[in-house]
Order: sequence, then C-alpha cells, then structure tokens
Amino acid sequence: MSMNFKKTIGYISISLLCCFFLVLYSFAKDETESVKDKVVASVNGKEITQDDLDREIVNISHAYSSQMQGQSLPDDLESKALDTLITRHLLYKASQDAQIEVDEKKVDENIEQTIARFPDKETFESVLKQENVTLDELKLQIRHGLAIQTYVEDMFVSKATISDEEIKTYYDSNPDLFKHPEMVEASHILISFDAGVNDDQKAEARKKVEDVAKRIENGEDFAELAEMHSDCPSSSNGGDLGFFSKGQMVKPFEDAAFSLEPGEVSSVVETPFGFHIIKVTEKQAEGAFPQEQVKPQIQQMLTREKVQKLLEEEIENLKAKAEIKKYKKFD
Repeated sequence: MSMNFKKTIGYISISLLCCFFLVLYSFAKDETESVKDKVVASVNGKEITQDDLDREIVNISHAYSSQMQGQSLPDDLESKALDTLITRHLLYKASQDAQIEVDEKKVDENIEQTIARFPDKETFESVLKQENVTLDELKLQIRHGLAIQTYVEDMFVSKATISDEEIKTYYDSNPDLFKHPEMVEASHILISFDAGVNDDQKAEARKKVEDVAKRIENGEDFAELAEMHSDCPSSSNGGDLGFFSKGQMVKPFEDAAFSLEPGEVSSVVETPFGFHIIKVTEKQAEGAFPQEQVKPQIQQMLTREKVQKLLEEEIENLKAKAEIKKYKKFD
C-alpha cells in the first residue's frame, strides 16, 4: 500500500491520543497536595497544577516523536497540553455519569505492560520514585484512561458506521493513495553462512543448497523443504515472503525474483546472507490496489474520522456546560 495512505491513517490516529495515550509521564498527583500558586486551571472545581501541565507536555512530545515523525511540535504546546488535560477531566466525568465501570484485571494488565517497557521492575520503581508517583496513583491514572476509552467506544464508535457507498466514494476520489509499483510474491529457501567464512564452510553451504535444489527438481514440495531446511524465519510459513517491490530486497535476490514467472524456481542465488532458492508465486504489474483489497483500511480510517467528529462535538458540549477557569497566561 502506498506510503501516503499509511500516513493518512497515522495522522487521523494521532488526533485521538488526547483520550487514549497513556505514558508514565502523564500521572496526576493527588489534588489534596496541590500548591495554590501552582494551579494553572480548574474544571468544575478540580484543580490542574503546573506539575500536571509539565507532565502532559512531555506526554505530547513523546506522542509526536513516536507517532508523527518529521513533524515539529506545535508553537502553542502549553495551551494544547492544558486543553488536553481539561478534555480528559471532562471525558472522565462523562464516563462516570454514564456509569462506566473498569475491569480491575485490565488495570493490572496495563500495569504489567508498563513495567515490561522497562529493563526490569527495579528500574520501573526507580522512575516512579524519581517522579514522586506511587503505584496507586499510576493505577488511578490508568483506570481513568480505560474509563474514557470505554466511554468513547460505547458512545461513539458504535455509532460511526461506514457504508459501502462511502468507501467507494473515498476510493474513487483518492486514486493516488492506492497506487503501487511492480510487485512480486515469492518464497525462498535460505542456507546461510556468516561473513568471513572460509572456503570449506562456504562450499559446505553450497553443497547443502544444491542438494535441496535437486530435490525440488525431482518434484518435492518447495514449502515442505523450506520448513525443513531454510535458515530464514520465513521457514515456519513455507518460506513465504509475501509481496515486495524493487528496492526492498538485496540486488541479487531482487534481480532473480523479478526475472521469474509465476511458478518458476530460480537457480542458486548468492547474497551476503547466504545461498537462496527462490520461487515466484504471483506478479503484479504497476497499478492500483483493487477497492476490495483496501476496503478494511478505508473503513478503519473513515470510522476514525467519524468518531473524531462526534467526539469533538461532544467535547464542545461538555465544555459549554462546565465551569472552566484558566489562570495566569492561559486566561
């Protein structure tokens, strides 16, 4: 699929991060510990401190670096971070009004996933201590995030249905998004050798791959031989590499694969990774992905757009009904 199409999906995904993105730095301290002169805003009497805001700035910065590579941070980062915190307060309150309950097993699973991002549990606990955050506070933040996520899914995702006509309209209106270069689908058997091997070791690897090649010539099943003899992880799938275009494989492998017709098997091909036997199963000329092939991706993207629109409308309604106060430069 074209990079443009992938980026389009990615950009829409990032717009929902204010609701779903939970990282270690987005903790909120117990509001009873707030220092009055550090309060930057309040939502229905709930205070947002400068510490909360600083953590959210780190949160958004992390989101940009991991999800929107190549895009610079917004100039009004502080204002966006504060608006995200206000939105989170409002959505959590809405989730509680809707009597959303969070399964504690999911909270524990998220804790385990968070710990798994660190080299070990001791490092995780050290970062918690450094940030002056307790495990209970982390669980509370995760619980709030899951409540918001459930609320959004229950209230908006279920309503964001996409018709076949909408999918067709998008596909027909954006032909450049679905173009692809010439592609080939192939499987291979790899007999690997390390860089710098001596002549005897290389000759042994060549003899092994030639023996496998003879078995293929004698009618043995390519996929079964790949499972038994290939050193590539693809061996578990019969050597299947899927579709690839020019520039994705090393040159000798690419030249051999694109020279074959569907059903043909190559002679032994040497690359820096070892010796290969390649079988082409299908070729696609340069063109466009058919609508049916990209339908799930289009449906996912249009659903996200529709959910985002519904969510933005709900957030504006919540803000209109809420008592929101901003202090200092955010007035």
